[in-house]
Amino acid sequence: MDQLLAATKQWLDEGVSSKGADIAKLSTSIEQRGSPSESVIWRCVDVLLELQSFTDGKQEIIKIALEDMKTVSTLMRVIACYGIYPCVDAGVGPPMESRTEWAVLKNPEEFSSDFLERLLTKLLNILRKKDDLADIILIGPYTVDIITGSLRYDAIFEGLSDLLPTYTLYQLYTGILPYGPSWVQQKLSHSLAVLPLKRSDAVRALIEFLTGFRESEHVNTSRLTHVTQVLCSIPKNTKPKDYIGAIGVQIFNLLASVDMPPEITAAVVRVTADLSETRPQMLGALRDRIVEPFIKPSAELEPSLVVLMNLVSRKSDFVGYLAEKLALHVWALLAYLSESKRPNGSTLQLVVGLINLKDDGTIADSIARSLGQTVVDGITFGPSSSGSVETRQSDGNSPELTMEALSFRINLFLTVLNKVQGKIVSSLFSHIIKRYTASSRRDALSIWSDLKLLEGISSELRAKLFEKPNEIVDLTFGIIDGAVEKQLAPQVLDVQSLGVALDGDSDDEEDDEEEQDNGDLVALGLSLLSSIILEAFSKKKLMRKIGGHREQIEVLTKSTNRNIREKSSQCIELLDTIASEAEISLGDEDTDFENSAALLKTARESLANPLIPVRAHGLTLISELIKRQDNTISLDEAMSIMLREIQDDDSFIYLNAIRGLEACSAFVGPGPVLRRLATHKSTQLDVVLRKREAMTRIVQLFGPTCQQEDLRFLADYFLAQSRPDPQVDDRLRMSAISILGLLIQGAPLSLTTDQEGQVADLVLGVLTHERSDEQAIVRRSAIVLLLELVNAKHQGGFKNLSVSTLQSLKTQLGVAANDSDELIRKDARELMESF
Repeated sequence: MDQLLAATKQWLDEGVSSKGADIAKLSTSIEQRGSPSESVIWRCVDVLLELQSFTDGKQEIIKIALEDMKTVSTLMRVIACYGIYPCVDAGVGPPMESRTEWAVLKNPEEFSSDFLERLLTKLLNILRKKDDLADIILIGPYTVDIITGSLRYDAIFEGLSDLLPTYTLYQLYTGILPYGPSWVQQKLSHSLAVLPLKRSDAVRALIEFLTGFRESEHVNTSRLTHVTQVLCSIPKNTKPKDYIGAIGVQIFNLLASVDMPPEITAAVVRVTADLSETRPQMLGALRDRIVEPFIKPSAELEPSLVVLMNLVSRKSDFVGYLAEKLALHVWALLAYLSESKRPNGSTLQLVVGLINLKDDGTIADSIARSLGQTVVDGITFGPSSSGSVETRQSDGNSPELTMEALSFRINLFLTVLNKVQGKIVSSLFSHIIKRYTASSRRDALSIWSDLKLLEGISSELRAKLFEKPNEIVDLTFGIIDGAVEKQLAPQVLDVQSLGVALDGDSDDEEDDEEEQDNGDLVALGLSLLSSIILEAFSKKKLMRKIGGHREQIEVLTKSTNRNIREKSSQCIELLDTIASEAEISLGDEDTDFENSAALLKTARESLANPLIPVRAHGLTLISELIKRQDNTISLDEAMSIMLREIQDDDSFIYLNAIRGLEACSAFVGPGPVLRRLATHKSTQLDVVLRKREAMTRIVQLFGPTCQQEDLRFLADYFLAQSRPDPQVDDRLRMSAISILGLLIQGAPLSLTTDQEGQVADLVLGVLTHERSDEQAIVRRSAIVLLLELVNAKHQGGFKNLSVSTLQSLKTQLGVAANDSDELIRKDARELMESF
C-alpha cells in the first residue's frame, strides 16, 4: 500500500498545482481509456479500489496514515472537479468556483454519455464497504458533489443517501436545494420531507441542524418554530398515519432517553408544545405511546414515566390532557412503590408536577377521592422479571384497604401536597369540605379519609392553606354556621321518632357515626379559625369578618360535644386576648402597638397560658416587637424564649418560634442567631431537626449578609456535624450537609483553604463509601453540595481545588449517575454537564 500511495503522490505532484490539475500532463503517463479527462478519472478510481483492497473492509482498523490522507483527498478533488462537476447539468449544485481555487470548466463533450452513471456506481460500491477509505471520502468536502451528480439516478442517489448520517443529509440537501431547476428542488424537498419516515433520528437531527446545536452547543430557540413547521408538512404520497406515527415514536424516544443533553430535551418539549397548539393531531401517536403502558399490561413502564417527567417538569402545554388521563395511575404507582419500599423520589415529583398543572385543585381532588382504590381502570402494579415495575391486568377484585394502609396513603398524599403550590392546597381543602358536608351519604372509609386529610392539611400544611385566608374563613364559617343552626334548632320528637327513641333494640349507629364525623369537622374548623387569627391578627378586614361571627362561635361553647366546646372556648379567648389586652379593635383601622411595655406584658401572659393558640399568639407578639427593633425586650431574652418554645412538639408553637428566630436575624444579623442555635444543647432528635430547620431558613434568607468569621465558624460546625458517626442519625448529617451547601452558595469566597479541602473530602467520602439505600438521603445532600462546589469554583471561589480533586469528584459523579436512587441519578447526570 505504501508503494501505491507513493507512486500516486508522485503522479499527482507532476500534474496538480494550487491552481488546478493539468489533465493533459496527468494523462500522458497512464493507460488511455477514452478522452484524457476520462482516463485521468478512471486512474483515480483505480487507485481508490486498490487502496480499499489493503484495508480488508475493516472499519475499526485505520491503515491510511495522516499524510497519505492528503493524497486520497487530492484524488477525490480531481474526481469531483474534473469528473463529476463537468457532467452535471448547468446550474445544478453549489458552484465549484465558489468552493475551490482550481480552474474548472463545464466540458461534458469530453465524456461519454454513460460516464457519470458508471463513475458514481463505482464510487457507491467503494463507499458501501464502510471501511477506513470510505470514511475519509464521506467526511470530505466533495460528498456534496457526489450527491449532486447522483440526482439524475434514483438508485444511486438513494444508495448514497443511505450511507450518510441524517444530520449530514439535512446539511447536503439544503445546501444543494437553492441551486437547480424545479425538478431538483422537488426531488430534494421530498427527500427532506420523508426523512422522519426513513430515519429514526430525523427529529433530533432536524432540531440540531436548524438550531445550530452542534456548532455552538446551545439551542437557538427562535428556530424551533421552523422545526415545528417542517414536521407539520406531511410529504406527498405518504400515509398521514404512518408519518404521524414516526414523528410520535421519535419524540417519545428522545424524551425517554436519560442520556439526552438537557438542551435537546428542552427543545423537544418546546416543539411538542408548539405541535400541540398548532397541529394537535400530529401528537396522537405520541399520546398513545405514553398512555398505553399505564392502561394495558406492560413491562415497558419506565420510558413512559421518563417522558412524562420531562414534559411535566418543563410545564409543556401538551401534558394537560395526559395529566387528567394518567394522574390516578401515577398516584397508584407512587403508592405501590412506597408501600413496597422501592425508590419513589422521581415518581413523587411527577405526581407533584401533575397536580400543579391544574390551579383549581381538580387533579389533587381526584387523587384525594381515590386514596382507597387499589385498582385503577382495571390495572395494578407489580414487580417485573427484570426487577423493575410493570402494569398488570386486575383479576376483577379491588380489595379494600385496611385502616392502617389507608393511613399510610393519606400521609403519603400529605407529603405530596407539601410540595405543591399553596393555592392548590387551598382549593383542594375547599373541595374536600364541600364534599364532606354534602347531604348524600358515602361509605364510612371515604368519610374518614376526607376527615384525616382535612386534619392533616390544617395541621401540617397550614402555611400553604393560609395563602387564601379569606376563602378558608368563608369555608370555616360555613361549617360553624351549620353547627350553630343545628344546635339552636328546637328538638321536637314526633310519634314515630318517640317510638324509635323508646325502642331499646333500635340501631342508630350510622346516625351516631355521622354525628361524630360532623363534630370532628366543626372542631377542625374552629382549630383552623384559631390558626387564622394568629396569622392575621393585624389584618383589619379579615379580623372584622371573624369578629362579626363571634356570637356564633360563642353558641358553640355550650355544645354537648366536649371537643367543640374546648375549641370554641379557645377561639373566643384568643379573640378577646387580641381585642382587649393587645388593644386591637376588630372593627377599626389597623394600628401599631404604641405601648410596648403593655404589649410585652401581654406576650408574657400569653406564653404562660396553657392554651396552644394563645401561647402561639404570645410568640407572634414577641416577633412583632423584634421586627420593630423595640428595646423593650432584649435580644437575649427574645432568643431564649424562642429556643425554649422551639422544643414544643405542637407545630403551632415551634413554627412561630422559628419565625421569631428569623425576626431576630433580620434585626441583629444572622451570625449571632446561628451561633446561638449551633451551641444550644439538645439531645432530642426532633428538637435538633427543628433547630436545623430554623438555621436553614435563616441561611436562605440572610446567608449572604453573614460576617466572614461567622461563616467560617459555621462551616467548621457543620463540617463536624456532617462526618460519619454511627451514633448520629443520617437525617442530622443530611441537614448539616444541606446547610453547608447553602453557606457556600451565599458566600463562595468565605472559606479557608483548609475548609475548602475538608468540604471536597466530605463530598468524596460520602459518594465513595456511603452506598447503602438507607444512606441515600446523605448522598442526595452531597450531590447538591457538589453543585455548590462547582458553582463556587466558577465564581472564583475554591481556588485550591486541584485538577485531580475535580477529576475525582467527576469520577464519583459518574458512579452516582447510576445510583439505585432515582433522584441521585437524575441530579448526577444533570450535574455532569457542569464539568
